[in-house]
Amino acid sequence: EFNYHPTKDLRIIGNVTFLDIDASNENFRKSAPEKAAALMLIKDFEDSYTLSTSIIRINDMAFLDVNNNITASGEDTGNYTIMDVRLSRSFRISDQDATLALTVKNLLNEYNGYNKNPQNGPELEENLTWFLELKIQAH
Repeated sequence: EFNYHPTKDLRIIGNVTFLDIDASNENFRKSAPEKAAALMLIKDFEDSYTLSTSIIRINDMAFLDVNNNITASGEDTGNYTIMDVRLSRSFRISDQDATLALTVKNLLNEYNGYNKNPQNGPELEENLTWFLELKIQAH
């Protein structure tokens, strides 16, 4: 892992993870990615704006059913990349610190989550999402 500040208003964070599951069940070993890498950039701008971007690359892994077996379809995630972006602005409201942020999750739309009500085992659905967040800190 590294955490680098090339300038006072720019931060770069990164890491690489290697995972080796020691399990007697071969399916458990296949149910998690062996490698993942992440990179995050955080840039502060004038007028209290901050832009952050994170990119995560994950190796494929198998889907297990409720009995811990690889699903009948043999489907796995494949290698995929997740990219999230967040733009925020800090300000004060009535002597309280506040932040307004727009976050976009899964910008590349490569990552698929589980369907909430699968009929025949795990079903994938694309999940590009965005949301607005207002946070007010009481002192």
